[in-house]
Amino acid sequence: MNRSGTIIVIAVLLTAAIGRAEDWPTYRHDNRRSGASAENLRLPLKQIWQYDSPSAPAPAWAKPARWNAFSGMKGLKHMRDFDSVFHVTIAGGRLFFGSSVDDAAHCLDAASGKPIWTVYTDAPVRLPPTIAGPNAYFGSDDGRAYCVKASDGSAVWKYDAAVSERFVPSNGKMISLWPVRTGVLVAGDKAYFAASLLPWRKSNFCGVDAKTGAELFKTVATGHAMQGAMLASDTQIFLPQGRSGAVAFWLKDGKFVSTLGSKGDGGVHAALTQDAQLIYGPGSKTGALTIRDSSSKKRVGVFAGASRVVIADKIAYIYKPGSISVIKIAEHAKIGKQIAELQSKQRVLSRKIRTLSVKPKKTDGKAEAAEQVAKRTTELDSAKLEQKKISEQLGGLQKASAACFGWKASCPQASEMIIAGKTIYLGAENAVHALSASDGKLLWTGKVDGKAAGLAVAAGRFYASTDKGKIHCFTPGK
Repeated sequence: MNRSGTIIVIAVLLTAAIGRAEDWPTYRHDNRRSGASAENLRLPLKQIWQYDSPSAPAPAWAKPARWNAFSGMKGLKHMRDFDSVFHVTIAGGRLFFGSSVDDAAHCLDAASGKPIWTVYTDAPVRLPPTIAGPNAYFGSDDGRAYCVKASDGSAVWKYDAAVSERFVPSNGKMISLWPVRTGVLVAGDKAYFAASLLPWRKSNFCGVDAKTGAELFKTVATGHAMQGAMLASDTQIFLPQGRSGAVAFWLKDGKFVSTLGSKGDGGVHAALTQDAQLIYGPGSKTGALTIRDSSSKKRVGVFAGASRVVIADKIAYIYKPGSISVIKIAEHAKIGKQIAELQSKQRVLSRKIRTLSVKPKKTDGKAEAAEQVAKRTTELDSAKLEQKKISEQLGGLQKASAACFGWKASCPQASEMIIAGKTIYLGAENAVHALSASDGKLLWTGKVDGKAAGLAVAAGRFYASTDKGKIHCFTPGK
């Protein structure tokens, strides 16, 4: 067999082993932060290389706040844990990550882990570069957004997003009072990012030409602290805030749309369904994932105790400590919206019934006229009948909502979850696990050094990032 024939055979065998090879070009795979790839790896996996940082990551917010002064809550969950590890992106055979240790964006060879280039900034880089076309885009705590060539790290453009040049001390370093902690989201020919830190100071939400960095808009936002990876639907972009609900802007012009949720109702772990339903958490001291309809802003569902979600097509995998549930998320959210609307009508009717049930006091010594009594009685009976109909409708919808759930299985404790092809991957303390996406059965376990809170699958390899500054690379094989 000639050399070209050998190459063809190798390519066929590789495709059979990994299914359809894909990149992982942005945080949690795509702009909806689905955490899902169609690529399927053959198990078991073996480690082929490991990257070791000189020291562990230095998160912007190392621990949960002691209490939320705005909502009066104590015992909070960590709602800004977006940079506890070096999250990675992979494209074109290269791996990229941002570092809070040496304040740089790094590029490694994805197959060997060998360094290719490093681009330093003036403060920590907390989210991984987004790869779009030939370029890599990232933000820094120095208040700037950067675009470099993915091939060699050479500069393409740099944009100063901060309100002013003021720097402040933070975690032993100097950072801008307007750090870019949202990363850079690229949609079409535009790049988006925000410079934000404190809700009582103005923030900037920026849109630029992705190729040139030319400013398209700079929206001044007040009352917001936009941090964590942004999400985008076809028309809107959503910026998490941590302890408050996400802020929505229009993609086309950057104008403010709304805030989804309220004080104490937030979290930076978020995903967007294909129908633009925003799922986010943990949002409270008990922990939960909330679903909000992005058009009505209404809460259309809640998964109590859940902390992670992955969305593959119209199916959601919901992780609670020790278990995974599968749900038809589009159908569930649609039913949830109907339930929310009916419950709103039910509350109005309940108030009306209470008012009509109270017999009016005598006025001028005269009782309520007979025709008024008859009218009030008719309205009361009508309201009660309508309330009964709504109760029956709610009962049917709640049954339909329950029918949206598929299998549920116990699983190891985990800090992160993704899905690739037919396999669910969990990141845990000193371990990573692979489970069947069809029934939750444990298929494989591998060792890592530290808590694996960042996972990715691309081009035949599985990557796990830990809170000790390690990046582990696995590939099919014993």
